[in-house]
Amino acid sequence: MADNKKELIKNLKNAISENRPDEIVEVTEEYIENGYDSKDAISKGITPGMREIGEKFDKGDIFLPQVMTLGDAVSESSEKLLSTLSEDSEETKEDKIVIGTIEGDIHDIGKGIVQMMLKVEGFDLVDLGRDVPLDDFIEAAKEHEPDIMGSSALMTTTRSGMEELEDMLEEEGLRSEIKTMIGGAPITEHYAEQIGADAYGEDAMDAVEKAKNLVNKNEG
Repeated sequence: MADNKKELIKNLKNAISENRPDEIVEVTEEYIENGYDSKDAISKGITPGMREIGEKFDKGDIFLPQVMTLGDAVSESSEKLLSTLSEDSEETKEDKIVIGTIEGDIHDIGKGIVQMMLKVEGFDLVDLGRDVPLDDFIEAAKEHEPDIMGSSALMTTTRSGMEELEDMLEEEGLRSEIKTMIGGAPITEHYAEQIGADAYGEDAMDAVEKAKNLVNKNEG
C-alpha cells in the first residue's frame, strides 16, 4: 500500500517535471481513489515537480505556452486534491491576504496552489492575478488593509520587483501594518532576508504555515 502511494507521488512529480500534462490529472485521480493523504501529493509530488519546471523555464529549456498548458493540468490536479482537504477543514479565519505575481511574470501556477490552500485554511484572500504592476499592490494594500501581502515570481528577472515593493510599502507608510511573504522558483530564504520580507514560503505547504505564524504574531 505504502509502495503504491510512493509510486503514484513519483509518477505525479515526473508527469509535471517531464511536461506530460495528460498524465497529471489521471495520476491524481488514481491517488485520490486510493484514499491517500492529499497533502503528501502536493508537498512531495506537485511542489518538487513545479520547482523543476521553474528551473527549466528559467534556463530556456521549456517555453511559456508549454508552462501554461502544464499549469492548467496542475491547477486541476491541485483543486481535486484540495477539495478532499476542505471537507475536513472547519477553521474560519478573518485574516486577510493580498496575493499576486510580480509584473513581468505571466505565469501564476505556484501562486494558484498557495491560493487554494490558503482558502482551505479559511483565510480571506484577495487575488490580484499575474503580471501585476507594483502600483496595483500598493492600491490593494490601501483598499483592503490586509494582514499579509504575498508576492511570487518564477523568473530571476522579475524578483527584483519584490524588493521594490518592500520600499514602496515603506514609502507609503504601510509597511509597519502589513507582513510580507515572498515565494517562487528563484526565491530563497537569504533573498527574503536581504530585501527585508517577513517570510519566505519554500512551497505551498510552507507558505500556509508561514502565513499562520505571521498572523499569530500580529494577534499576539
